[in-house]
Amino acid sequence: MRLWPRRLAGQLTLAIIAVLVAAQAITLFLLVDERRVALRALSQRALLTRTTTIVRLINETPAAYHTDIVRSASSPQLRFWLSRDAALKPMPKPANPRLDRVLRRQLGDSARASRVAIADADADDVRRLWRAWRQDIRQTRRGGRNVRRESGPPRQPANRGQLRTNDPRRALQIAASVLPANGERWLNVETVVPAPAPPWTGRLLVVLTATGVLTILLVVLLVRRAMRPLGELSEAAERFGTGDHSVVVAERGPEDVRATIRAFNTMRTRLVEFVQSRTRMLAAVSHDLRTPLTSMRLRAEMVDDERIREKLCTSLEEMQEMVEATLSFVREDASSEAAQDVQLDTLVETVCADFRDMGADVATNASSGLIAHCRPLAMRRALRNIIENALKYGHFARVDVASVSGSAAISVTDGGPGIPDDALERVLQPFVRIEESRSRATGGIGMGLAIAQSIMKSHGGELAIENLDAGLKVSLRLPV
Repeated sequence: MRLWPRRLAGQLTLAIIAVLVAAQAITLFLLVDERRVALRALSQRALLTRTTTIVRLINETPAAYHTDIVRSASSPQLRFWLSRDAALKPMPKPANPRLDRVLRRQLGDSARASRVAIADADADDVRRLWRAWRQDIRQTRRGGRNVRRESGPPRQPANRGQLRTNDPRRALQIAASVLPANGERWLNVETVVPAPAPPWTGRLLVVLTATGVLTILLVVLLVRRAMRPLGELSEAAERFGTGDHSVVVAERGPEDVRATIRAFNTMRTRLVEFVQSRTRMLAAVSHDLRTPLTSMRLRAEMVDDERIREKLCTSLEEMQEMVEATLSFVREDASSEAAQDVQLDTLVETVCADFRDMGADVATNASSGLIAHCRPLAMRRALRNIIENALKYGHFARVDVASVSGSAAISVTDGGPGIPDDALERVLQPFVRIEESRSRATGGIGMGLAIAQSIMKSHGGELAIENLDAGLKVSLRLPV
């Protein structure tokens, strides 16, 4: 499985190439096998046709010419000779019924008897055939008659137990004996058909290699062209998930890919419109609440009892703060600030410098050189909320920037009492405060960490909290 690509484009390319290679291999195997069968069938038919022609010549010419006829028809690969007995011995049934029927049909009335056999040949058969032909030539030149061994070839196919050939890659030995209708001697014929040339010739290899390379290039180009819009869609979805609502993917590629991109663009538009409508509604509610709150504050100021007046004003201020914090939290979720590449060291140092100007004990260790694609104002606000919490409950803050597992980590530590382990997850929810360790008088309304976490999630990052031996550590992680 390590060789299997992880991306869809690679998987499609590899699958198509594998199918094409398998199809070419099967096609080549079938073509080569058919070629071998066709060559063998052609050789057999050619031998039988030539034998039939010589038999008819023998029937139509005087016996004095028969020796010259068979000598002229012979060659190193094809040998004819005449003998009183057939080279192939009679058998209870034909050695090769199909060829026997073909030979009898071609001979017709030209022959009184015929026999044929086929077997796989080897190098010894080829050398023996060559020596026998050379011996026939020498006898003819010395004036001898073309009447040789009465038993025919030293190793007859019929006597070797290989009446049928099963290996199309080997040479083929064919032998036949025919008794002409007007002759007294048997016409014997023997030939060795060479094995077909191997299919892996240089030209074929060049053709297959060129075809394979062109096919692979075409497949790769087509798959990459089809998959490129999906890559753009994946990148756009990632950017949209990190708060970049301005991303729009061009609709191109195959129709099904276009439909997917079209659905994503529609979803993006609907989500943005939904969030914007809710933000406008909450902004309107917040604006409408300011009027009755202001009216109630004026009436509270008219209360004569100072103790009651202070309690009413405190409650109204808390209500005003909660409304503003809620609206701020929702606005952060619907922020339309454009994301950009930001030098994290500079951003952290700027925020910490603002706190130091106000006399706060804030130290930084920002020399990582990391760059993140984020919304600068939102990141400043998240970092500012965490540092404010550290200063309220731990009296100092130490801010570090480092690279951890391929992401940028901004950690803020303090020397405060920490948070109970069972409440580490709960404090990230809106309006949650831990009364046991956080004073209500010095604490806010429980929205600082919730807003920071919302900002981190909108950037595709995360916020983590852990207790130290003395103090609390809040870590912000961003993709770099």
